[in-house]
Amino acid sequence: MWDICQKSISQKSLILQGTGNESRDFVHALDIARALNVICDRAPMQGEVYNLGSSQEVKISELADMLLTLMGSNLKAQFSGSAAIGNPINWQSDISKLNSLGFNPSINIDKGIKTFTNWCMAELVN
Repeated sequence: MWDICQKSISQKSLILQGTGNESRDFVHALDIARALNVICDRAPMQGEVYNLGSSQEVKISELADMLLTLMGSNLKAQFSGSAAIGNPINWQSDISKLNSLGFNPSINIDKGIKTFTNWCMAELVN
């Protein structure tokens, strides 16, 4: 997300790797902290592995559009059509094991992106 914000301010075009149809599961830093707290308080602590995410898949093209709109940018993300070897096309976390401990993400993608964009703009524009 930082890369998109930074490039949209400093460049005349926004070219990203991939096709834009790749997807990721984004999770807010506050939800990460909450999840770690839940694990520390409620997990058996016997070497378990917990996936952490929001369980919501977001296409990179949609993420870029949301960021650019919030930044008031007239740019449209363009994609190179190729991605780095080994990068997964889709990535969505199964957080059911973490849910069983009582964790549910509380910050949705729209709120998280808005907060991030406000911070990013303050860092890059001033």
